[in-house]
Amino acid sequence: MDELLQKLSEKEKKVMDLLKRVEYIVERIDGDYAYLKNVNEPEEEAKCVARALLPENVGENDRLAYEMMEYTRL
Repeated sequence: MDELLQKLSEKEKKVMDLLKRVEYIVERIDGDYAYLKNVNEPEEEAKCVARALLPENVGENDRLAYEMMEYTRL
């Protein structure tokens, strides 16, 4: 698998990153934005996302998955 990844172009790697599943916890909600913490990389800064892109009625401490350019509640 590592050999295959090394052969990919930078553009192909970016596409692969968009398609992989990432799990988040809603850290806080601030108006029209939510701040999401990556479950697998908690040391990273929270990601600011427009609430319009998230499932309806999402709240603080909800778990979300980002996959195929879409957020879903877990």
